[in-house]
Formats: sequence, structure tokens, C-alpha cells
Amino acid sequence: DDDTYAAVCSTYPQARVIRDEERKGLVVRRNEGFRDATGEYVLSVDDDAYFTDPNTVTRVVELFDEYPNAAAVALPYAEPRSDRGSGRMTPLPVGTLLRSYKGGAHALRRQVALELEGYRDLLVHQGEERDLSIRILDSGWDIIYGDSPPLVHLYSPIRERERVNYYGCRNTVLFNYLNVPHPYAVPRMLVDSLQLILYRFSVSLLPGKLNAVAAGWKASWQYRS
Repeated sequence: DDDTYAAVCSTYPQARVIRDEERKGLVVRRNEGFRDATGEYVLSVDDDAYFTDPNTVTRVVELFDEYPNAAAVALPYAEPRSDRGSGRMTPLPVGTLLRSYKGGAHALRRQVALELEGYRDLLVHQGEERDLSIRILDSGWDIIYGDSPPLVHLYSPIRERERVNYYGCRNTVLFNYLNVPHPYAVPRMLVDSLQLILYRFSVSLLPGKLNAVAAGWKASWQYRS
């Protein structure tokens, strides 16, 4: 409702813009992006982030060429408005193997994402990168650190913190059920549930945390098959 669609169509008439009227969560929309795109790579950027250099995409393509076993490239980023202080990704040697990447600053080989069936729609929001990353590594591909100029993530002032916190807690529990081998999954779920409740503990936040953790256990049962 802020005329972004019209502005992009007007400024970049060569771009293909897909607009959805129904809200289904960013995980569903990212998967649609994998299917609708036609390029070899998909570079994902949040709506409250921007590039600092016009050669970023060129460098990403070069990195995939240089590292043919890389399915994902984690890009450097800075978060000057983060509530944890001025956050930024710790610089590493280019090509360093990683366990995961940040959703708002990464690129993927589109075909690999499609072969792994993309993100799990059931996650809805938050934690989807970690879940896809573990499946990328399990299938024999690599996740590497890229040396492109950093992206800047500004944290939108209308960010829905309650939604982020809810799915962050829920999906942490659900991730364990989906990915941790049995019989270790349930003990890990119990430990993480306790840690989530105690993290930045506040009586006012306790009902919301308990609700989110309970939702994680419920979803684990719901998707047990």
C-alpha cells in the first residue's frame, strides 16, 4: 500500500514484478520466488536492506564460479540500528565453510534449492535458513563466506517483533524435532524450551514465550510424519 509496486514497474520496466494480495508468510513467498525465477542464482534481500556497491551481484556470480560446490554464499552485512548494538557479520577469509547464512544477505543456487524442495512452508517465518542449511550440507553441498561489499540491514521501524519472537521460539523447538536424530530430539527440545523461556527473562514476556514454546511442541506433533 506504499506504491512500491508501481514505482518499481515505472522505474524498471524490464523487471518482472510479482505482487500478491494475500499474506502467507515470507517462507512461502521465497519458495514461490525459486519457482518463478529463471536465473541460475537467487539473491535474497530484505525490504529494509540495501546494497552498498553496484558490483555486489557481479561478485556473487564470480564466487559461485570460483566455488562450484557452493550451494549458498553468505554475504557480509551490517546492522547499524540493531537493538544489540551495531551488529555486523564477522569478516572471514573468502570461501570459509559455514553452517548457515542470514536470510537477508545470501545467494543460493536455484536448482539446488528446488531439488531440496526449498524452505519448509510449515515454518512460516523465522529459522527457515537454518533448516535449509542443514539439508544443503547433508546433501553434500557447501555454504561459504563471500567477500562482496556489505549489505546494510536497517531494521524496519514497523517490524512485527511479537510475530518474530513467536515464530523464533516455535521454530527453534520444531527445528529440533525435524532435524535432531532420535532419541536425542526430545531432550534437545526440552533444553531449548527452557533456554528460550529464560533468555532475557521478563514476567511480562513470559505468557508469550510459553505460548510460542507450546506451539513448537504442538507443531512437532502435528508434523510428526
